[in-house]
Amino acid sequence: MFYLFKNCFLILITFFYSATAFSYGSKPFEAKSQESVNPVSLYKYAEIANVGDLNYTIDELLANENRINFEPIKGPSTNLGFTKNKYWLRFSIKNPTELPIQYYLETARPVTDIVDLYMLTDDEGFQKMKNGDLIPFSEKSFAHRKVIFPLLLKPGKTYHIYIHYISDGEVINLPLNLYDPSSMVLSTYKSQLFFGLFYGILLLAAAVYLLFYFGIGEKSFLLYSIYVLSVGLLHMSLDGYFFQFIDPKSGWLNKNAILLTAPLSAMAFGRYAQIYTNVKQWNKLLNNALNVALCSLIVLLIFVVLFPQGKAIYYPAVNFLSFVMMLILISMVSYGYYKGKKVDVFFSVAIFSFTIGFFILIFNNFSLIPNSFFTENGSKI
Repeated sequence: MFYLFKNCFLILITFFYSATAFSYGSKPFEAKSQESVNPVSLYKYAEIANVGDLNYTIDELLANENRINFEPIKGPSTNLGFTKNKYWLRFSIKNPTELPIQYYLETARPVTDIVDLYMLTDDEGFQKMKNGDLIPFSEKSFAHRKVIFPLLLKPGKTYHIYIHYISDGEVINLPLNLYDPSSMVLSTYKSQLFFGLFYGILLLAAAVYLLFYFGIGEKSFLLYSIYVLSVGLLHMSLDGYFFQFIDPKSGWLNKNAILLTAPLSAMAFGRYAQIYTNVKQWNKLLNNALNVALCSLIVLLIFVVLFPQGKAIYYPAVNFLSFVMMLILISMVSYGYYKGKKVDVFFSVAIFSFTIGFFILIFNNFSLIPNSFFTENGSKI
């Protein structure tokens, strides 16, 4: 009897708050039955709250909703930066038509640990869907590399959506793109073409330089091949492919993939540049600075393996050390030209392009520049 009473009480609480939600917030988004080739951004209809380290359940959130400070979303893909805080986002969506409508909601980055979505209606309670890269891929609410939730809207219903975001210190982004089936398929095709070209070029470059290494025995070719492979794995982690195809059970490798591949790629490239330019022979100060940066990355990698509880520090640290590494490499090339040293023009162009791409990526991670497709994929381009 007690459990029956308890369950009835929770259902009444849920119904009450779902019925009164958004009476003071953003107006609901009205769904349309016609198909579109472009997704719709819902950021104007959404509000978000930073609840710090409070681990609210959905019932506790609804019970305390009036006391929680929900704020409007600032843009179509807001960047919350490196954070361990927990966030709750809310918006409502209405189907005013007489037919059911199928939508797909994209939110968060593929590497966000936990993203839970709750759909509440006035007379049906709530439906929970799970996503994020801390659960096995097979348990995701929608089998996709991105964080996507399928939303089936019944005729004449208004749904109140609550999304819970939890990260271990990585960046949280807030795209709120609503796709119908046609735009969802077209978006997937476009990304497959873009990523197919990118990863195909990386694989080709790694294979060619590896052949050069075995044929000539030059260490720089091996280092460059390791760099290209580690960068490929890094981007596969960021894009969700590592989780989907390499470690779908979300084991230790998937949970630490970014913090393993990012320092490794920076070390491989820094060491490659050190050998290729022979900087030790013409500037010991820059060479020593590069050695310090390389040693710092090695120490960081050791901490990642031995002390996993420090991830909130490791994510910004690897970005900062990579930034310092790039400054040293720029200084090496600039000093070489200043002193009239023989610096290969293709190497200089590569450093310049590499620098722009990774500065965009790092500045975006630190929320110093707006989030967009270009800033998210600047390092790829």
